[in-house]
Amino acid sequence: MFSKKCFIITTFLILIVSASHSHAEIQTKQDADAFLGSYCIELVSGIKGLYEEQKILVAEEKWKGFFEKGALISAIADIYSKLCK
Repeated sequence: MFSKKCFIITTFLILIVSASHSHAEIQTKQDADAFLGSYCIELVSGIKGLYEEQKILVAEEKWKGFFEKGALISAIADIYSKLCK
């Protein structure tokens, strides 16, 4: 179940980032660094959004949702740790 969520999140994030760069070709290291930089920013933005949702869930004592968001944060953080410097 966790790997399925990780796959869905990864696919979703790649689609979001690639939509804005759909016609861009990466030809240089600078292009690659710029793309990866924007991708990493999207990952951090996703983590922040999920964290904000977690704070609301804690206040409402909705623990199942809280832990589901935590699993998503963990999956995104894992991707971040592997791709971003």
